[in-house]
Amino acid sequence: KTSLLDILAGRHPSARHTSGPARVEGQISVNGHVLTAAEMQSISGYVTQHDVLPGMMTVREHLLFHARLRMGDATPLHAKQRRVKEVMVQLGLDH
Repeated sequence: KTSLLDILAGRHPSARHTSGPARVEGQISVNGHVLTAAEMQSISGYVTQHDVLPGMMTVREHLLFHARLRMGDATPLHAKQRRVKEVMVQLGLDH
């Protein structure tokens, strides 16, 4: 499972290099649409099994941390906070 997720996320060495014994070829499609690696990364993300963040963070803090990384400096903090709230509602984690 981890190798597949790494390949889909573009993190596996075989997803970046075309030479050597571990070569992976094919297309990634979502809902019938073929995606580039950049498009796949822009619509998805996953956390590895060995997350480096402290276990003392709340769900909201963890999501905001990732929103600040992924949404960049051009997005105002209030927009990031609003998106975190939307995600928590979608996941049923709001109170």
